[in-house]
Amino acid sequence: MTRNFEKNVVSWLLSNDSKHYIFYLKPDYLSDPTLSIILALIQNYYKKYNKLPSQENFIHFSQQELKDHAASKVIFSEINSLYLNRFDDTEIVLEEIIKFCQKSIILNATEKMDSTDELAESLLGTLGELNNLKNVNKKRDLVDIYDSNISLEIEQGFPTCFETLNSMTASGGFKSPELIVLMGGPKSFKTGTLLNIAIGYLLDGLNVYIADFENGSKNLLIRVYQALLECERKEINSYRRELNQILDKIKKMKGSLKIENYSAHVDSLSNVESDLDLLAKEGWKPDVIFYDYLDLARSSDNSIKDKRLQIQSVYHHSIRMNKKYNTFAFTPSQIGKHAVSKRDITLTDFAEDFGKAMNCHAAFALCRTDEEVQAGIGRIITVVQREGERFNPNRFVQVELDESRMMIREIPSILENLNDL
Repeated sequence: MTRNFEKNVVSWLLSNDSKHYIFYLKPDYLSDPTLSIILALIQNYYKKYNKLPSQENFIHFSQQELKDHAASKVIFSEINSLYLNRFDDTEIVLEEIIKFCQKSIILNATEKMDSTDELAESLLGTLGELNNLKNVNKKRDLVDIYDSNISLEIEQGFPTCFETLNSMTASGGFKSPELIVLMGGPKSFKTGTLLNIAIGYLLDGLNVYIADFENGSKNLLIRVYQALLECERKEINSYRRELNQILDKIKKMKGSLKIENYSAHVDSLSNVESDLDLLAKEGWKPDVIFYDYLDLARSSDNSIKDKRLQIQSVYHHSIRMNKKYNTFAFTPSQIGKHAVSKRDITLTDFAEDFGKAMNCHAAFALCRTDEEVQAGIGRIITVVQREGERFNPNRFVQVELDESRMMIREIPSILENLNDL
């Protein structure tokens, strides 16, 4: 690190938000001797008082610690300048501190390797320290049963374009870090339904990210255009002016949509995460993520060979990403062959792995009998939820569908129509 950056780091360490990080950067990692002494003083103060010092207290403490040190005047002057510097770019500082400490830990470990036993012991210790550095930035979520300040209000979710579906959830919609699954048979309009939900969020001003493992980015974008216009594929060009008007409206609402394609069974959610990190550096963060679909993503853990456990690993990775980006996510899921002709899809009908029901926060199903397909209608029912309504085949969102126009709309119930009279 350059002296300027070292100074920024030490200045940042004096802020209240950095108290968990002060012992991960060792004084001898710093090339500047004055800053190295100051870092040691910060650590000594924290060990003694279990808090970070104010400027006045730190000067007083340093005077007592240094006494007749030859460079004390230079050090006191530097301390005062550190409090004036106040470097606040937390993400950059943390990233650089972790990188720098990792390099320093490895270098220190190699210098201590005098024998094979010491080599093994040193490497184990190094791995532990590196793991600590990666974990230190994780946000804690510790609660206390006696904490009277904990809010007991239900956190409101982001409502979908289906009012009845929203009423079936505990929070009137969905929220971070929830993973929501839409089950359905082959070619049952699962992707089309989720694209319409995505468009609803887009029109509400949310940032929507679609990670596509199946159809291709351009293909999905054309489907989005179709859904916005409610037109057939061949008609899009004739409605270019109307499309531009709709896109202008979305832009005014501050909504945005990005679609990226990934290779099925080759790319993992680590690839998705990497792309989202790059977008975050450019100033764009998602509010909601749609996967098409999670079962096609490779597990980030190459040691997992069992297909069932791989899918569970992918689902857990998705939820971790939801926590990281403060998002919620949707994915379609196939059903087993035995369930294709069923009127009502249930918990046991998940394809590949029944454990998906346990790993997601909520699962709904788009159910369509042959007669309903002919009539252009369908039902969205609750399959399972951690919160919200339980499975009830008589409680559903009645929808009309037109796959050729990428259109799905909620049909108001007869009771609602009577109440409006």
